[in-house]
Formats: sequence, C-alpha cells, structure tokens
Amino acid sequence: MKAFIDTNVLLDILIPGRQNSLESAAVFRIARTSSLELCLSTQSIIDAVYIVSRSPGFDKKKFRSVILDILKFVNVHGISHFSLRSALEEENIGDIEDCAQAFFAGEYYCDVIISSDKRFPLPRKMEKIPVMTSGEFISRLKRA
Repeated sequence: MKAFIDTNVLLDILIPGRQNSLESAAVFRIARTSSLELCLSTQSIIDAVYIVSRSPGFDKKKFRSVILDILKFVNVHGISHFSLRSALEEENIGDIEDCAQAFFAGEYYCDVIISSDKRFPLPRKMEKIPVMTSGEFISRLKRA
C-alpha cells in the first residue's frame, strides 16, 4: 500500500503537542518497519521548514536530523508541472496547494491520502482516493 502524507501530518511529528501527533508518529513508525510506502512532496518539507522554524524553541539541528531520517524510508518527489497545472485549472477548489498535493498523490499512484484536514479538497478526477486522518488510517490497517 502507498500512502500520500499531507503537510499537516508531517507537522504533527515535528511540532510537539499537536492534536494528532501520536497517531501521525505511529504511521511513520509503521512505514519504517513494514511494506507500507509513504510518499511526501518536497513542497511539504519546504512548507514544514517555514512553519516549524517560526515555532518557539525551534532547533534547526534536530529538525534537520528528523527530516534526514525520514528521507531514509519515505519517497519524496517534487510537484510536477502536470500536478500544478491541473490544480490551477480546478475552478471549484480554492485551496490550490492541497489540490496540487491531491494530483501529486494520483500521479504517484497513492492508494490513500493521510491528512488531518477533514475537508481536504479532492478534485473530481481524484475522488476515488480516500482521505483519512492518521488515526483512521491506523484503524484501517489493524482491520486488514
């Protein structure tokens, strides 16, 4: 199974005390030791750098260490021209960043999108990809 990780899930493991931090950390632990394949965009990492670096107590060395560790077992790709253009052409979706991430997930054949955003905007072409929180995803894995 291949899962796309939204930026907010990455932030869950980088910023202590976030609502879904335990469940999100569990997704990454499962991927490290199983056949679960995680996919992350370079945009998510760049956005995380921007957000986390403005958090109180930001530790640049620790942040780099965590991201370098993630790069050992998570597939990271740039958002393509196709995904960006497709997102910009979606007139019914206001959140272009999430829309581009959804096209990215489809482009890399992800089976699921893991996001803390309950209203993650899926373009019509991508509606077959389920969107789940980290907790919902872990529950699904336990049932399988």
